Amino acid sequence: NGIVNFLDLSYIVSVFNSADPDGDLDGDGVVNFLDFEIFRDFFLSAPGPAAPPPVVTTFTGDVQPIYLAKCAPCHTGTTPGTFNFAGDYGSNLLPAQIGQCTGLTVGACTLVRIQNGEMPFGKGCTGDPVQDVGIGACLTAAEQATVQAWLDDGLPE
Repeated sequence: NGIVNFLDLSYIVSVFNSADPDGDLDGDGVVNFLDFEIFRDFFLSAPGPAAPPPVVTTFTGDVQPIYLAKCAPCHTGTTPGTFNFAGDYGSNLLPAQIGQCTGLTVGACTLVRIQNGEMPFGKGCTGDPVQDVGIGACLTAAEQATVQAWLDDGLPE
């Protein structure tokens, strides 16, 4: 997440006295008190130079192109009575109005309905990318994973 904090401490404690390569901060082959010293030096700051920057999946850069390709024209604002989640980021933040998505946002509900085969409507999709191979209207495994990553990242614009 881009900052060394208590989540990282919990991880190091859980692998203490092991050869876990992610917890072995000094590369000596064992997670021990020397690694805790390194951890302490970075606590509440950015990780060291070896840590890659966090990857964030965004609506505009990652999810919207999928939605525009797979959910148009129904969800691009051209059809009355549907959410414009493909064309309008803000629509994804609204509360979903379908029983199976109670408590979810429209954005989160999109993946529920894709994975249960309801959407894209009338295209013959099952929601299982393996079974849906060859049906261009259906979301691939990679596209579903992108939408899930966006949801996991908190629906950033």
